[in-house]
Amino acid sequence: MGKVDVRQRPKRHEFDTKISVVISEAIERSGLDIDTQPELVEQVVGKAIDRGSKNASDVVVRSLFKAAPRMLRRRRRDERKWRRQIRKYWGEAFNIYRMLLVACHEVGEAFDFDHRPPDTEPFPPLANAMLGLQARAVQVALDVLTLLENGLGQGALGRARTLHEIAVAACVLSEQRSPGTNPDLAERFLDHQIVSTRKDARQYQDNADAIGYEKFTDDEMKEFEDSFERVKTKYGSEFCKDNGWAAVLNGGSAPTFRRLEELASMSHLRSHYAWASHEVHADSKGWQQNIGEWDGVLYRSTGGTLSGLADPAHMAAIALNNVTLSLIMCTDEGPDTESLIVMRVLTQLVDRVGDASIEAHRRVEALGGSSVHDG
Repeated sequence: MGKVDVRQRPKRHEFDTKISVVISEAIERSGLDIDTQPELVEQVVGKAIDRGSKNASDVVVRSLFKAAPRMLRRRRRDERKWRRQIRKYWGEAFNIYRMLLVACHEVGEAFDFDHRPPDTEPFPPLANAMLGLQARAVQVALDVLTLLENGLGQGALGRARTLHEIAVAACVLSEQRSPGTNPDLAERFLDHQIVSTRKDARQYQDNADAIGYEKFTDDEMKEFEDSFERVKTKYGSEFCKDNGWAAVLNGGSAPTFRRLEELASMSHLRSHYAWASHEVHADSKGWQQNIGEWDGVLYRSTGGTLSGLADPAHMAAIALNNVTLSLIMCTDEGPDTESLIVMRVLTQLVDRVGDASIEAHRRVEALGGSSVHDG
């Protein structure tokens, strides 16, 4: 994205000269002899360098703020040009994705309206859990779209991974809706946040002094512990592990996420999930995935590209649809005729996102190495 105007930067030799002058003056003021008192001179020089580097850094900061308005205007202008280039190739796919996003948002609104109890009554656990998951899925799907519209496919892939996790949980809960089939599963899911909250509170308490934050009071920590002990007594020790809310579906043992995928009939998406996980973790595979090649030139990406946007778009669309279909299916009576039509419409939109994304990807591939990177 444009070259940096070096005229806006203080010249390096100005800093070097400033530090050299500070060192020379410090030695001169000390009256020490460099040949006979080298250790004392070294101490003086060290202190002088500290002062000189601070002065130099102050100069850099002042220069940056002076140059900032012009630099930021140029940066924003280049970003607008970049986003127009992305829309040129990906606009249709992203428009269909947004249509899906809006449709799923409206499905969630309609479900909330149709199933909301009177103000004096709480939401039934299953409807409450499913609405919360679907609302979060819509939000994360918007995260994905925002990243895609800026050419940040790797970041979008990481958020699509989160969407897949939400879809797995939603499908597992929805499929247990039948009367008499683990009727308290949704309540277990909602109560499991107590386990996570206690774990987070303990970690925070350990780190509070080091980061200069105020610790929880003894009474607050006792409240976390009491709540934890309550759900542990109610559901058992396996409940207190990761994914322990679903232990009742796994012979009493807390399942792995892979096992949850199996329960949700989503094992076929495991490879995509594993691939996307590298965009979340700081492993060497993620490092390798950030290296690309165009026209025989290797690069390490620090911004957006026109390529690599199809998979996260389609993966996110599939996951968002799975969450929304699970919401529609979670009632005891099942979907009505109107809901069945909505489900078919959403599925068609997902397919259209995939088709349009593939077409955009092919158009970008045809460019070769020209004009495909943001900076």
